[in-house]
Amino acid sequence: MSIGFGDKTHDAEKISESYGSAFIHSGELFETLKKQKVTLAMRTDNTDFDEKMNLMIQLALTFMDSWLAQSAEFVALAIENPNLSQEELGQKLGINQAAVSRRQKRAQFDLVMNLDRYFRTQIKQLAP
Repeated sequence: MSIGFGDKTHDAEKISESYGSAFIHSGELFETLKKQKVTLAMRTDNTDFDEKMNLMIQLALTFMDSWLAQSAEFVALAIENPNLSQEELGQKLGINQAAVSRRQKRAQFDLVMNLDRYFRTQIKQLAP
C-alpha cells in the first residue's frame, strides 16, 4: 500500500478519477513497492521527511508483516476502540483478558501506537 500526501485538485465521485499531488505521489510510489520489497510506504513533497518516515515504516514492517490474523484483528479492534479495557476487548474477541495481553505483546501494540503518535505529530508539522 502506498500513501500519498499532498493536494486534491479534482474531487470526483470515484477516487480513481480524482486528481492532485496526493494521488500522483501515491500512484508513482505504488509502482515501486515491489521493487523496493516493501508492503507499505509514503510519499510527500519532502524527500528528507519521506526517507525518515519510510525507514521507520520499514522497521515496523519487520514484525507487522508477520502478524497472524489474531494479532491484526486485535490491533484493528484496539485502534477502533481506544477506551476499552483488555477485559472489554477480550469480550469482543471472545477471549479472556490474559489472551488479550498476549496478543497485545505479540503485536508490539505499544510500539505501534508510539509510532502512530510520532507520525501524526510529524505530519502536522509538515502541513503548511
